[in-house]
Amino acid sequence: MTTCNPRGACGLLFAGLLTLLLLPAPAIGRTGDYYGPVYTSTADIQVAQRVLLSEHFLKPGRYTAGRMDDATIDALRAFQRQHLVPDSGLLDHETMAQLMSHQAAQESSARAGRTDTETTVAQGIGQPGGSTRKMPETAGSAPLLAALGTLLMAGGLLLVRYRRS
Repeated sequence: MTTCNPRGACGLLFAGLLTLLLLPAPAIGRTGDYYGPVYTSTADIQVAQRVLLSEHFLKPGRYTAGRMDDATIDALRAFQRQHLVPDSGLLDHETMAQLMSHQAAQESSARAGRTDTETTVAQGIGQPGGSTRKMPETAGSAPLLAALGTLLMAGGLLLVRYRRS
């Protein structure tokens, strides 16, 4: 049996194979329907336009309500860039989740002036079906892929260290 010097050809071969394994990770993370559906209904577009309008990304009177016109697409791109979402100009799952978190913050600040019973009724507490509030789903698979890459690197370093001794 031949032994390899970890600093030599075997070390380079291992590093090259590990790099080849990790290179397609972003592409694997975005395959399929990762970002969810693209929202195209008039109601969803109007909700997005209201949030974009309140956040000053969209100017009043420069867009058509319920339609993905140029002004709305430009406002979406600006919103996506500011929130580190891929700036496709599409109303995808991640963008809609970010928009809904802004809308929830606006609604909660608007409820601050209500009485406790009005707030309880508005939140749907005590009603069949539970609370109407939803947690936005903004986390992707990037942390999982980073952890997997770290685990592979640690395993590779342990193998190299094991071969030395």
